Amino acid sequence: MARVYATPSDLTEWGVELDQAEARGMIRRASALVENHTITARYRVDGDGMPTEPRLVEAFRDAVCAVVAWWEETGNASGAAGQYTDVSLGSLSLRRAPSAGGHSSAQAARIAPEAVQILATAGLLSQAPGSPGGDELCEYRPSYSPTE
Repeated sequence: MARVYATPSDLTEWGVELDQAEARGMIRRASALVENHTITARYRVDGDGMPTEPRLVEAFRDAVCAVVAWWEETGNASGAAGQYTDVSLGSLSLRRAPSAGGHSSAQAARIAPEAVQILATAGLLSQAPGSPGGDELCEYRPSYSPTE
């Protein structure tokens, strides 16, 4: 089963009002996106791969809520709207938006700037295996399996 880092009631606290089914779906998608952005982060996890340190639990929750709120505000959950800066129809002319930080503009458009700030402040971005902090501070985090 995929990890989810927030609940529909957490979204409500962020001012996002969705029906329960839609909220759960968006939370699952946002959780996967946040997890993708923190793939090299090192922190203690429980048997399900969830962070155990309260400040990190809160950071994951808040980042997921920020992503869903961003999607609701921009109407662009897929990032598709961020792919092009100009589109014409007569004699078709498309201009791709520039990439940001090694990610396509569509990828960058999917993650809320506030979520990036939350994750960075919590120390969950820009870490690589073997980075300062040492293995003694971290446990193995099981990888995502699309068959779950």
